[in-house]
Amino acid sequence: MLSDEQQREVFIKNIPYEITEKQLAEWCKSFGPVSKCTLKLDKAGQSRGFAFVVFATIEGHDAIRMISKFQQKKTF
Repeated sequence: MLSDEQQREVFIKNIPYEITEKQLAEWCKSFGPVSKCTLKLDKAGQSRGFAFVVFATIEGHDAIRMISKFQQKKTF
């Protein structure tokens, strides 16, 4: 069974490499309050093009998931 946080977590891929974690979090806030935004970086500190975002509410999670269904190739 998934924890409450896991139910509100979204994996986002195809993020442009120049986007910062702060910019990504701001964009995600358009779907709902964000609890945590983790942009994955390589050993050199460069973006790997994907992130995990935990929304404060399940509604934020559901809203961004609905958008991603319409944008199968790119979420960001």
